[in-house]
Amino acid sequence: MPEKVLPTLSASRRLLYLDSARGLAAVSVVFWHSITAFFPFERPSFAQDSPFHFFWYGDADVTFFFIHSGFILTYTNRQFLGGLSGGDYARFLVSRAFRIYPLFLFVLLLSHILATTVYPISGGQYLTSHFHQFWNFHKSWGDVAREALLVVRIPGNDAERYMPQDWTLSVELIASAFLPLLSWLMKKNSWICCVLIFLLARIPGLSTFVLEFGAGVFLYHFADRIKVLWNRLNRAGHYAIVTLALVCYTCVFHFSDYLGNGDLFLSQRTDRLIVMAGCVLIFILLLNSARLQKILSGRVWVRIGEVCYGIYLFHLLLLIVCGDYLLQFLAANTFFSLWVDKVIVLLLVQALSIGLAFFSFFAVERPMIRLGKRLTGAGKRQQEKRDRRYEQIPK
Repeated sequence: MPEKVLPTLSASRRLLYLDSARGLAAVSVVFWHSITAFFPFERPSFAQDSPFHFFWYGDADVTFFFIHSGFILTYTNRQFLGGLSGGDYARFLVSRAFRIYPLFLFVLLLSHILATTVYPISGGQYLTSHFHQFWNFHKSWGDVAREALLVVRIPGNDAERYMPQDWTLSVELIASAFLPLLSWLMKKNSWICCVLIFLLARIPGLSTFVLEFGAGVFLYHFADRIKVLWNRLNRAGHYAIVTLALVCYTCVFHFSDYLGNGDLFLSQRTDRLIVMAGCVLIFILLLNSARLQKILSGRVWVRIGEVCYGIYLFHLLLLIVCGDYLLQFLAANTFFSLWVDKVIVLLLVQALSIGLAFFSFFAVERPMIRLGKRLTGAGKRQQEKRDRRYEQIPK
C-alpha cells in the first residue's frame, strides 16, 4: 500500500519528527563519547570497528546536526526569502545568541565550579587515555571569561577547554551568520549560491561545516521537487535509497582496519563528504516517509528532541566528573563482568544527561528563548506578513 502523500513544507508548521531525529542524534553522541571514555581505541575492537558503529557514530551525528540547523533555520526564518534587511538580520542574530549562549554559559560556570571543588573524585582508573587529557589544567575566572567568548575558541585545543564539544557551537554561530544570505541567494540563483557555499568552505575553521549548513538550505528550497521524485520511485527504489543512506552515513568502509588502512578510507575530508551524503539521504527519508514521521512524532521522542541541546552539553561533564567513579563503585560492589559495568554506567550517564537536560530546559533554556523572542518581537508582525506572502508563491 503506497504511503500517504505528505503536505508541502510551505503548508506545514512545527516539524516534530525533525526535532525527534535531532534528539536521537544527541542520544547517539552520548553513547559515542561514553564508549570513547571506557573502551580504548588503540587497537582493533568491537566498539571501534563493528558495523553497529551506526548507533554511536558521533562524527556523523554532528554532521547531521549542522544539516538540520541549516534546514530548520531556513524554515523558521522565511522572512529572508523575500529579501535581506538589517533589522531582520539583527533580530536573527540576537535570537541565535539567546538560543545558544545561556545554557552554554550555565554549563561552563558549573564546570569551573566542579573543577575547582570536587574534581577529581576518583583516580581515573578506568578512563581511556583520550579522556585523561580533559580537565588536566588550572583556570582562573579570566580564563573562563575568554572561553565564554565561544565565537573565538580560546584556547584552540579542545582538550584545554572545559567543554571539548563546544567547537560545534562555535561553528553553529559562525555558519548561521551566513545563513540569511545563503537562503536569499538560493532562492534567487541556486547555482551562484552553491559556488558561494564552496568558497565559504575554504575559510579556516569552517571546512566542510558550511557545506553541511548549505546542504540544509538546499534541502529546504528543493524539498517539494525532491518529494515529487521520491513519489515516482517504487518500493525497490526507496529501499535502495535507505541502504545507500546507511552505508554512507556510517561510512561502513570507514572501518577500514578490515582493509589494513588505519581509520581512513580515502582522506579525512572525502570520508566526511561521504558521511554528509548519507546524512542528506537520511534527511530526505525523514521528509518523505510518512511511516518514519509517524514513529518520530511520538511524545517521548519529541520531548527528547526538545531538550537535546542540554543532553549534548551535560553528558561530557558527567563523564569527566563522575564516569570513572561510578565504574569503580560498580566494579567494587557488583559481580558483573567489567564490560557489563561499563554498559550500566553508559546508561546511567544517558539517563542523567536527559534528566539534567529537562531541568535546564525549564530553568534556563525556555525562559531565555522567550526573552530573546520578546526582545526581537518588534518586527514580528512584518515577519508574519512576509511568511504569508512567501507561502502564496507557487513552487
